[in-house]
Amino acid sequence: MSKYQPNQWFETHTFHSQDFANLQSLLILKQKRDLKISLCLPALNEEATIGDIISILKKSLYDDIRLIDEIVVIDSSSTDRTRDIAKELGAKVYIHKDIMPILGSYKGKGEALFKSLFVLEGDIVVWIDADIKNMDPRFVYGLIGPILRNQNILFTKGFYVRPIQSGNDIKPVGGGRVTELLARPFINAFYPELAGFIQPLAGEYAGFKHIFEQIPFSTGYGVEIGMLISLLKLIGIDAMAQVDLEMRIHRNQRLTDLSKMSFVILQTFFKRLTEDKKIELIEKINTEYFQSLLSAGVSRIEKMVLEEYERPPVVSLKPDTKAKPARYAKTPVDQGDFDIVIGIPSFNNADTIAHVLEAVTVGVEKYFPANRSIIINSDGGSKDGTSDIVQNFKERNPHVLYTMHPLFPVHKLSIPYTGIPGKGSAVKLVFEKAIEFKAKACVLVDADLRSISPEWVENLLGPVMYNQYDFVAPYYSRYKYDGTITNMIIYPLTTALYGKSLRQPIGGDFCISQRLLKVYLEQPVWNTDIARFGIDIWLSTLAIVKGYNVCQSYLGTKIHRAKDPAIDLVNMFVQVVGTTFMLMETYYEMWRDTKDITTVPLYGFVYETIPEAISVDVERMQRHFDEALPEIDNILKTILSDKTYREVMSLVHKKEFPDELWAMVVYEFACAFHKKKIDRASLLKAMVPLYLGKVASFVYKTLYSSAKQAEEAIEEIVKNFVKEKDYLKQLWEG
Repeated sequence: MSKYQPNQWFETHTFHSQDFANLQSLLILKQKRDLKISLCLPALNEEATIGDIISILKKSLYDDIRLIDEIVVIDSSSTDRTRDIAKELGAKVYIHKDIMPILGSYKGKGEALFKSLFVLEGDIVVWIDADIKNMDPRFVYGLIGPILRNQNILFTKGFYVRPIQSGNDIKPVGGGRVTELLARPFINAFYPELAGFIQPLAGEYAGFKHIFEQIPFSTGYGVEIGMLISLLKLIGIDAMAQVDLEMRIHRNQRLTDLSKMSFVILQTFFKRLTEDKKIELIEKINTEYFQSLLSAGVSRIEKMVLEEYERPPVVSLKPDTKAKPARYAKTPVDQGDFDIVIGIPSFNNADTIAHVLEAVTVGVEKYFPANRSIIINSDGGSKDGTSDIVQNFKERNPHVLYTMHPLFPVHKLSIPYTGIPGKGSAVKLVFEKAIEFKAKACVLVDADLRSISPEWVENLLGPVMYNQYDFVAPYYSRYKYDGTITNMIIYPLTTALYGKSLRQPIGGDFCISQRLLKVYLEQPVWNTDIARFGIDIWLSTLAIVKGYNVCQSYLGTKIHRAKDPAIDLVNMFVQVVGTTFMLMETYYEMWRDTKDITTVPLYGFVYETIPEAISVDVERMQRHFDEALPEIDNILKTILSDKTYREVMSLVHKKEFPDELWAMVVYEFACAFHKKKIDRASLLKAMVPLYLGKVASFVYKTLYSSAKQAEEAIEEIVKNFVKEKDYLKQLWEG
């Protein structure tokens, strides 16, 4: 049969439910083939109909004759008595967001169907909508019949007369408006093999579970048409059939709701058409929907985002299905691909590396047990045995409780990096391995962390794996004097420049999508200060300026090998601030035209913590500021404007540094760097005493402040950087 002859298919593959009304004969066929059948009802607030549906089908098809082996309700967090009624009548009840929680959850019928495949026990699955008002056993046995009688039939779909109910009146025809106005024209234009289906969007269908496990699922209204197209490619039109179920009365939707449904179905159509190379989209299809509404005689336009997501085939997540994919075979590290790469750059971190390894191992096993993962320790030639600890690391803590046993072992590699000594070179090696392993996501965590927990892995990976983010930055609770380079310079400066309020742009713990990894590796920067301490601000800035999807993830308290600003941070300061100034040159046109400040989305549950206090030698910082300024007087005169210079010099011995003046100082140093007024290395070193003076001023000001009050003081610094941005632009262009 030619695939373009739907009329012939219609004649041989269309049945009537009454052809299969002899339930005893169906039971014999079922037993002969040793099959189990699951009846599944996806539901959301269906208390008005769910009871009658279960009662009727349970009595006829389970109690009187065991044609079905289980009745399962997959509930989408109903707020009425749907679940209670179903349980009282003996059905198994699941809430779809609680099934495989590691996969996250979307709204929609398609999501419920997808999740049901993880809990249904039958060889054959029958899906029936839970809003049917005239339920009859024919809805189930009609769909099962062709599959049991004909071993070549693997999938059946129902069709019926669809009346429209208006109040108490029922018009005999008129349902299926989206089918006739949208789905059928598209099918005839692009998939004529499916044109014989009378109701391609019907919500009742059945088939072998193993075929459903091999196709993707649209999570919302696109599930029916997506399923038909996917099954056409997987099993062919001759393995598909349709059954006349006579009449179906259900809750009819308003025209405005059907309009939104059509928009979502359209997205699924275009996705399949592009995948099948039937069309080529010049740009991504729009997901913003503008709908005209009329209320009390007044018209208005309402904007909403209607985006249809798609779940991958279950076989790509659940390796024990019948169609077990080869990629889940246990292969050596050098031959396999990995879904997740976790990179741990290290140098002499023997005292903390074992804890970090333990946390990330438990994290991927507990929260991503269905994914293949590898931990890569990129080491800078440690002399304290860091690499030996990684190589000899034992398996997970036996006292950890897992809701699902991990399907794969977590592999580990410890590899020395080459290139310029520094964190950036270590990160480059991790990125290269992530691309080599075809990883979907790459996490970076520092090796000196003492507060890392398995939940860090969940919160960093989740936005990339499940929510289409490309870059996840950390959001910590830190002691008020930890991260002073961030608080005094990098956070205020990047917020003012690029319009994104990213709280920890140099936090060190990130998650990155595969497509952004490739962009990073293409940049010719790996022999600069970016290969040292400049790596973190470079990663954050590029993600923002290149327009990738950026979010923050709350990780709780960060406790690590903290550094006293008065002693430890000169080299880091020079490299981080120098990289930031270089990025200002590269992306000048971007930050010049950025005006609005937007808050970067925050992922995860934020809770209050009490970070571990760190000691800072504030008197030493203030003394360094007071003593160094006269020594660098000539340099400051070259870099700073006359007004700023005088105001800065007046601060000696005063233990204060106004926020507005500090913003001016940073901006004038940035412009002097850009214009190369003096040697750049000398310029950055000359900035260190002023930075220490600002930190000392902040410590004196907030010595008795709470964490919240200290954070408010930091936000005031940010506001002054934003306020003085026009001054920066004038100075830069002058």
